[in-house]
Amino acid sequence: MKGFKEIWSRWKAWLAKDTLSEEDLVREEVADRFRSHLAECRKAWKAAGMTEAEQKQAEEAEISLILAKMESEEKKEEKIEEKAEPEAQLSSAEMQAYVDTVCDQIRWKQTRKAVAEELTDHLLLQKEAFLAEGLSEEEAEKRTVEEMGDGIAVGMVLDRTHRPKPQWQMVLVAAVLLSMGLFCRLTIDQVSFGIDIVVPVLLAVALFGAAYFLDFTLLARKAKWVILLFLAMLILAVPFVEKSGGESVFFFFDYAYALTGMALLAPLPFLSVLFFMRGRKERGYWFSWLAMAILAALLFSFGKISMVLIFSISAYGAFAVAVGTDWFSMGKQKGKRLLALTTGAGIGVGGLAMLGIPALRYRLSFAVARVTGGEFGGGYFRYLVENIWENCRWLGSGTLPQNEMAMSVQLVLSQRQDLFSNDILLSRLGFAYGKLAVALVLAVFALFFLLSFQQIQKQRSAFGRMTAFSIWLVLLMQTVFFTAYNLGFMLVAPYALPLVSYGNTVLCINALLVGLLCSVFRRGEGVRDKDLAAA
Repeated sequence: MKGFKEIWSRWKAWLAKDTLSEEDLVREEVADRFRSHLAECRKAWKAAGMTEAEQKQAEEAEISLILAKMESEEKKEEKIEEKAEPEAQLSSAEMQAYVDTVCDQIRWKQTRKAVAEELTDHLLLQKEAFLAEGLSEEEAEKRTVEEMGDGIAVGMVLDRTHRPKPQWQMVLVAAVLLSMGLFCRLTIDQVSFGIDIVVPVLLAVALFGAAYFLDFTLLARKAKWVILLFLAMLILAVPFVEKSGGESVFFFFDYAYALTGMALLAPLPFLSVLFFMRGRKERGYWFSWLAMAILAALLFSFGKISMVLIFSISAYGAFAVAVGTDWFSMGKQKGKRLLALTTGAGIGVGGLAMLGIPALRYRLSFAVARVTGGEFGGGYFRYLVENIWENCRWLGSGTLPQNEMAMSVQLVLSQRQDLFSNDILLSRLGFAYGKLAVALVLAVFALFFLLSFQQIQKQRSAFGRMTAFSIWLVLLMQTVFFTAYNLGFMLVAPYALPLVSYGNTVLCINALLVGLLCSVFRRGEGVRDKDLAAA
């Protein structure tokens, strides 16, 4: 253990060589704003019909004006700091006690530090105003506390304001999706209501509740252990892995668990990696790319291509958000240019690697055959699904096709626990209850993704936005692949329709992810990236 700690500390020291200080981060931000302002000015000058010489002259004048303004602001800040230093040292115990009393009333501890900083700034400004009126130091401090009001009463008001926000809309939509999945199991699959159906659903609800109330910032604050736990799970599972139906599974007490479901959780340790790379410039950028590639390669060795795509897209989404918020402190413009170059290269290399897989080339031939036509164009299974949809009604049960596919359709619809039957759950739902039933399910999913995307945009912290967007993409890509497969676009095999389709392992994993997504929305308002970095 001691050796591990020494290796860990050396690795962190090596990685921190190029890490920018807080002052450097501020300078980078100011430089980005400065460049953006000049770019806007150039557009305005060009639109106004100014010549190049006039534009150059105007630019020089604008730069001089900005520099003069910045110099003036720096002098003001120096004066304020000179005054603030003695005030911070001479601040009375009474003022500090007032801040502590207010913060003690706030039950959400995560927001106490931000409230204390804001309250302290307000007290100091109020005290400065009283000093300007001619009051003594002691009188100004006393009046400041009196003007603020009773500390307990103020704290109770702030407690009502600063608390996790319940996500009742998201919980309700998730409950509807889970109920739809249960309905499909009982009616379409015709599974008897018993322990085999109740236990997985109750476990999924329990995992959702646990993740909902969990503090998602543990992915940052306990990043080291999140990464190690995920790697340990992969390594320990390898000796027990067997191939079943083209998937990697391991057996535990006669139950099979799909290892490809690990891909749905893989973005979480990647988020922890991103947290470690904050402010580490190019080194952090390339290390994050390397971590993404290694995780994708590990997942590829375990099974479905769709799982690799889901992880890659969700991890890339978090990575793109990180670059957009200048998480690596390279400067936004440089980060975006580098992202564009590496994205193109990554897509090219990944595309060539996947084209080398016979199964994917076979599916591509399906896609070509679908475009060119033919009775069995695109493969037997696609033709089978097409026959199911052609004989579906808008409302009510469908009829068997009057051709050579009648027996095949009837056989697939009767094989309720078959893997392929589960993959075409939406097609079977449409045949059993009509196309409107499928439209209703997809409408609920659309509502879920719309509500959650609106919440993602409201996140103040970059880490909260990265976490929510990554999980959102995991759920979205599962839904897209599953729906496309059911509509006959079988280029990529589906894995699950979140909370709806059959599969106990994936049901529980998706319930956990939806709960974690709601946790970000509940707590996101009280999260600040600088506090996470300090932790």
